[in-house]
Amino acid sequence: MRGLYALSVFLMCAVAGASADDKDAYLFFERIQRRYETIADYQCRIDTYCTDGQSEEHRILNFYFKRPRLIRVDLLWGNMPFDNGSVGVFTGGDTITGHRGGILSPIIMTIPKKSTMATTLRGEAFDEIDMEAVLEKLFFYMGNGTVRIGEEGGFYRIVCVPLDAKENGGITKDIARFDRDTLTITGFQRYESGVLVQEAVWTDYIINAGLPDRLFDVKFDPKSLKREGILVLRQSL
Repeated sequence: MRGLYALSVFLMCAVAGASADDKDAYLFFERIQRRYETIADYQCRIDTYCTDGQSEEHRILNFYFKRPRLIRVDLLWGNMPFDNGSVGVFTGGDTITGHRGGILSPIIMTIPKKSTMATTLRGEAFDEIDMEAVLEKLFFYMGNGTVRIGEEGGFYRIVCVPLDAKENGGITKDIARFDRDTLTITGFQRYESGVLVQEAVWTDYIINAGLPDRLFDVKFDPKSLKREGILVLRQSL
C-alpha cells in the first residue's frame, strides 16, 4: 500500500502495545504526516549518493512532486554516462517516461520504473526517494526496531535501528534529519554494518507553488513557468 491512508493505518496498528519510546516516535511521525498532508506540491534540490559495494553513484537533481503522486526528476549532474540532462516522469503505475542526457536526449522512452536504466545502483526507482517513500522507511521501525529522536541545531535527528536487518533489506541503521520549523526532510543516511551505503540531502524547497499537471510531461520546460509567475527551481547548479 502507498499513500497517506496506508501510512495512517500502519501507524495506528504499530502504536498498539508500543513502548514509551515507540509512542514518542509515533507522535513525532504523526506531526510529520500532518505537515505532509498540507503540501499540495513541492520542489527541491536533492544531492544523492549510493554504493553497491563495488561502484559509487553520485547525482544532483531537481525534484518535483504534485498530488496525488506525480513526480518529475531533472538530473542536473551525475557521474554515470549520459546522466547530465536526463529527465524522468512518473504519473503512476509501474512505468516511467523519460530520456537520457547528451546525444541521447531526443530519444524518449517509456520503460519499467525498476529498469536498470531508471534506478540507482541499489535498485531504487526515483519514486522511492521522495518524502513519502522515506517516511515509509522510517515507519517500518514502529514495532520492528528502536527509534531515537534528538535535536541538533535547527533539525530533528532520528536514529533508527532494526531488530533484524534481514527484514530491512540488510540495512542496519537509518538516520534522518527534519527541519525543526517546517518538518520537511533534509537528510537521510542508510548504513550496512557501519558502512554508509546511501545518502540524500534535500535543499531549496519551494512548497505549494501551484505546479501545473503539464510540468509532468517529459517534453515540458520548467523554466517556462516563470513567465506565469510560478516559482521554480534554478535549472543549473
